[in-house]
Amino acid sequence: MNIAQHLEVAARRHGGRLALIAGDRQWTYRELDEAASALAGGLAGLGLEPGERLGLHLPNWPEFVLAYYAAQKVGLVTLSLNVTYKAEELEYILRDAAASAVITAAPVAASLPATSRTPSVRHTLDARDLGSLTGRPVRALDLDRDQTAAILYTSATTGRPKGVMLTHGNTVSNAYATVHHLRMTPEDRGLCAVPLFHCFGQNFIMNALVTAGARSCSRSASCPPSTSAP
Repeated sequence: MNIAQHLEVAARRHGGRLALIAGDRQWTYRELDEAASALAGGLAGLGLEPGERLGLHLPNWPEFVLAYYAAQKVGLVTLSLNVTYKAEELEYILRDAAASAVITAAPVAASLPATSRTPSVRHTLDARDLGSLTGRPVRALDLDRDQTAAILYTSATTGRPKGVMLTHGNTVSNAYATVHHLRMTPEDRGLCAVPLFHCFGQNFIMNALVTAGARSCSRSASCPPSTSAP
């Protein structure tokens, strides 16, 4: 079991359909899966191994979707980082989760703590450079349903945030339940107007839309009627 297998299934069944739109950028399911597979190979090429934590310090960019599924393919645990957090808050999470790498972007990168403050982080990657971080394309590993897929930190009220571990069984179950109860189909379109670093944007919207083979649009993108790509 692996939540990234849902992207691979969508690529086989709906390869020519548009999967993701962000402004004037768009990907079909086949293109998105191919890009994620190549990036997965690149992440593995850095020496990152299954079970290690990959911090996603990204706004609602397509690179978040790409990095999320690439990480899942090779068994990395995605660590969602709130882009409004300050350096001290991010330092606590990166150290607490023992993150091995972080993907960030220029608009928010300045908030990351100095590398000397997070000794477990071996690689800090820029989202704009992901296109050059490619390796031999890989298929999603078939993992145990109880293996951790993602860690999301709670906002907390009386103390430090706590890391909530979601297994592949959790994420797959959530995605199927959302598709079932909302009766989602490949003809549907979803607008992601909430942060992808939050469980709602990540599971209820992103993973559910991919599971349904539907189309996802960023908050700033138009979302035209669903048709098969040429």
